[in-house]
Amino acid sequence: MKVICAYDSDKGNYRKVNQDAVFVNAMNQKNHVFAVGAVFDGIGGMEHGEIASGTLAAEMRHWFSEVCSWINLNTIEKEIIFSHFRDFAEYSNDKIWQIRQKQKINTGSTMAAIIILDDEYYIIQVGDSRVYKFHQHLQCLTIDDIVIKETEQGVKNFLTNYMGKQEELDFSEYRGIVEAGDLFFVCSDGFYHFLMETDLQGFSTVQSCISQVIEKLKQRGEKDNISVGMMQISEEKRTFTKH
Repeated sequence: MKVICAYDSDKGNYRKVNQDAVFVNAMNQKNHVFAVGAVFDGIGGMEHGEIASGTLAAEMRHWFSEVCSWINLNTIEKEIIFSHFRDFAEYSNDKIWQIRQKQKINTGSTMAAIIILDDEYYIIQVGDSRVYKFHQHLQCLTIDDIVIKETEQGVKNFLTNYMGKQEELDFSEYRGIVEAGDLFFVCSDGFYHFLMETDLQGFSTVQSCISQVIEKLKQRGEKDNISVGMMQISEEKRTFTKH
C-alpha cells in the first residue's frame, strides 16, 4: 500500500490574513500505513484566529514526529493509537484554552483530523471543517457543529463548537474502512462551499488536483481562506511520497 500526500493553504482573493493551517504527513514500515491529516480554521469572528490554528498545527506536527519515533506498525494495536490521538486532541484544546485565559486573547479554531492505520481510519472533528472521502463518489465523513438561525440578513449558520471554547473538549469521532483507490481529504469551509464532485476527477497528481481546484473555487467567488490536505491510497507497495 502507498499513500501520496499533498496540501495547500491559500489566503484567497478577499481576506487580508490567512487564519487556516494544515498538516499532512505519512510513514510506512514494511508495507504498513500510518498517515495523518488535519486542517485548522481560526475563528474569523475572534481576534487573531491564526494564533489558535497555527498553535494546533505545530502541536500536531510535534505529536506526529513523537509517535513516529516509537511506533511499531507491525505490532501496534490500532486502539492504542486512536486513544493516543484522543489524548492529543484534549491536550491541544487545553493549550488553546490556556492561551485564552492567561494571555487574554479571544481566539479559537476548528479542527478536522484523520488518522489512517492500514485498512482503517479514525476521525476527530470540532467545528465546521470537514473530512471527505472520494472514491467514484464524494462522501462527507463528518457533521458540522452548527445551528441555523434566521437573521435580518436571512438564514445563517452559526458555529457551536471550536477548539478552546471550553476547558473540557467536546468533539465528534468517526471511523471506517480504508480501501485501495480512496482519496481522503481534510478541508476548511472555504474549500467545500463551491466544491463539485467533478472537480476531483481526472487529475494527474494529488498536488495538481489541489492547485486546480483552489483556482476554480477562487474563480467561483469563494471569499474565505481556502485550505485542504489530501491523502491518496493505492495498492503499490512502495515508500510513501510526500509532495
